[in-house]
Amino acid sequence: MMPTIRQMVESDLSQVNLILSKAFTHARLQNGLSDSRVPLCKIEFLKMYLAGSPSGAWVMERNGRILAYCFSRLWGSVGWIGPLSVLPEEEGRGYGKQIVGAAVEALKGEGAKTIGLEMPAHSFRNLAFYTKLGFRANQLTVDLVRNVPSLAPSQSFSENVLIVKMGDVSPSEKPRYFEDLRRLSKRLQAGLDYSREVQLANDFEFGDGRLVYCNDSLIGFILAHTEIYSEEESHEYLKVNALQMAPELELHQLELLVALMEDWACSEGLASIYLRVPLRYHDGFRFLLSHNFFAVHNELRMTLEGFPQLDDPRSINFNKWE
Repeated sequence: MMPTIRQMVESDLSQVNLILSKAFTHARLQNGLSDSRVPLCKIEFLKMYLAGSPSGAWVMERNGRILAYCFSRLWGSVGWIGPLSVLPEEEGRGYGKQIVGAAVEALKGEGAKTIGLEMPAHSFRNLAFYTKLGFRANQLTVDLVRNVPSLAPSQSFSENVLIVKMGDVSPSEKPRYFEDLRRLSKRLQAGLDYSREVQLANDFEFGDGRLVYCNDSLIGFILAHTEIYSEEESHEYLKVNALQMAPELELHQLELLVALMEDWACSEGLASIYLRVPLRYHDGFRFLLSHNFFAVHNELRMTLEGFPQLDDPRSINFNKWE
């Protein structure tokens, strides 16, 4: 019986979780990594991923057994794919190509102007696979860490700076703040919208968004997760998924957002900040390295031909597609 592709539903997530762990462990072994085991995710984390774009999540199954899966994400008109896996024993049959194709077509159908993904920079197999599917290698993304002093005092910000914690905002007030966020994001990249991601982080209690106002103008935004994704993960990091700064600000004013991340980590009892920076934003990357961030990992970002990133690389518009 030939396998079929259909949209993922919540009851699939236990099987998806097992495939994710098995396939990513297998890939790490193939690439010669000594620390190869990838643990199971918390099911609530996968539920949050599915809720992020249910029309863009797919499984391939045969006789009720899932052979491959693929998630995708859509931030307004910015779409990306991942994670995705094929059972190791089912590799080489074209299943990966088919399920990526389903995700790509779903993103196109939803109006995505950017379609991309991130993959291990050392994986020549993945590079060849995605290149054949029409993706183009662009640049590295680098994971940066900054340790937070355990006894660091709470930051005091200037009286003209207001920090809005979206998790504390009433439902009636959220639309106003989300509209401010959309306006800031669209100044950096046309069509970019993080409001759904902030709401998901709140709803599933994995994290929150912070809006930074100065003299009543929104000048910065941070979306971060504070909860672990696996029961085997140490509760150590403020995991920053997106960080933006208004384009009229000078680079040195990024210090304000760094201070906010440090204060946020301290308030959660977290030891470190974990932040992914695409190297297209070279000035911001260099700034963070000069402010006690150090590199711990890198990925390769690829975009589908005809669906590139559309922002200014001189901006501060950090995010991770993972």
